[in-house]
Amino acid sequence: AFIEKTVFGIRDRYKVTVATSDGLEQQTVMSLGALRMSARELKEHIEMTKRAGMEAFISG
Repeated sequence: AFIEKTVFGIRDRYKVTVATSDGLEQQTVMSLGALRMSARELKEHIEMTKRAGMEAFISG
């Protein structure tokens, strides 16, 4: 219920993305106007961002 209440409360002011692998939760938050990503997609996004940051740091 926390995720749903939070999405409902901030959806008009922010672009909301929820990371969950729970199919029912994904459907629920999308019905409230939020975007969704799976836990695997979040992990991949974090790893990609980390690599890009390291490459930028190394290249100066």
